[in-house]
Amino acid sequence: METAARKLGPVEWHDGFRITAEELLRHPDYRGPEFTALGAELAENGRLDPRILGKAAGHDEQDRKHVWHLLARFGNRELS
Repeated sequence: METAARKLGPVEWHDGFRITAEELLRHPDYRGPEFTALGAELAENGRLDPRILGKAAGHDEQDRKHVWHLLARFGNRELS
């Protein structure tokens, strides 16, 4: 995949987006309050990232996809 992407331009790698549960809960209108609540529930130590979301395999795939949309839209690469 990386080889194909490089044909389109520079490729930038990072650890993924992160968001606090508090920030996530500020955006219920984006995909729905049930998905901000799910993301906050899945958060570990008040934070959600792709690794944590990936571990949530017991949840509906479409629900996780909506949480991912929130993470990608409102998350921050710099949050530690």
